[in-house]
Amino acid sequence: MISIPIFCVSLLHISSVVKGYVYDLEIILLFVLSEIWYIFNKSE
Repeated sequence: MISIPIFCVSLLHISSVVKGYVYDLEIILLFVLSEIWYIFNKSE
């Protein structure tokens, strides 16, 4: 069960590396998630 999502993520990661995006995409994703988390905690 757990190995299927991991496999899909691995394929996505590999395809992103091939396209040269992976670093930028991960930085943007982490930034967006941290902003959402900050706003969510601030509203509590």
